[in-house]
Amino acid sequence: MMSPSKAYRLLTELYGNERGRLVAELVISKPLAALAKSRIDPNQLLKLAEKGKDAEILRMLGLFGFEAEAEKTTADMSAVISEALSCAILIEELTSNIYKRLADCAGGVTSIAFTYIASESSTHADIFGFIAKDLGIDVDENKCPVEPGGLMEQLKKMNRKLSEECPRRTELFNILRFLASLEEHVGEEDYTRILIPALRTVMSKKDIDVYETILESIIRDEENHATILQRVYERLSSLSQSTGHSERQTSNRVDTT
Repeated sequence: MMSPSKAYRLLTELYGNERGRLVAELVISKPLAALAKSRIDPNQLLKLAEKGKDAEILRMLGLFGFEAEAEKTTADMSAVISEALSCAILIEELTSNIYKRLADCAGGVTSIAFTYIASESSTHADIFGFIAKDLGIDVDENKCPVEPGGLMEQLKKMNRKLSEECPRRTELFNILRFLASLEEHVGEEDYTRILIPALRTVMSKKDIDVYETILESIIRDEENHATILQRVYERLSSLSQSTGHSERQTSNRVDTT
């Protein structure tokens, strides 16, 4: 039987108290609240999980007997995996589009760096899709929460803006800082760290060993992306200083040579 409080402790151990609580809200309290027969405040579930009160959570969800609890647990875990995969795919597709557009706007080695990250991000989205298909789990970007001012809204807004025009240098610096933070701390890496323990509950030992290795490789890719972005940022900052913070553009492309 799944223990919300144990899952909560696992996330706080992985991420620390503050970030772990935010991730737990996304993958524990909100999915459980959505599956409940009556309306339940996700924050209330989160507080109970924090205090280790699994029995009270199960009573709120209407899980009175072991068979009902087991059935609900399977549904809960499938919902968690479905939402995590849906969000991971959406994040990777949006970031891939953003990097492709930045590559079109840039030149030289900067364009190559953006193209490289865009290609890997697209591959990651495909891998998450293959995992979902293998598990028989439906993925849909509408399953991924888009909260005002949240990560998804910011990515969608950035994607729309870049599809209309190339960023000026100051704007580009802001975009790079945001993307570096995304690659290093937020988004897809969070979902893979959540997916690994979640997948263990629904897959055989042999299968999860392979998937775990793949997902850990994706995590390393994201860390490498953050490093590449930092190098690009440093290079562009140096170029900006050497030209007196001037911005030169040709054919609407950011001058990064």
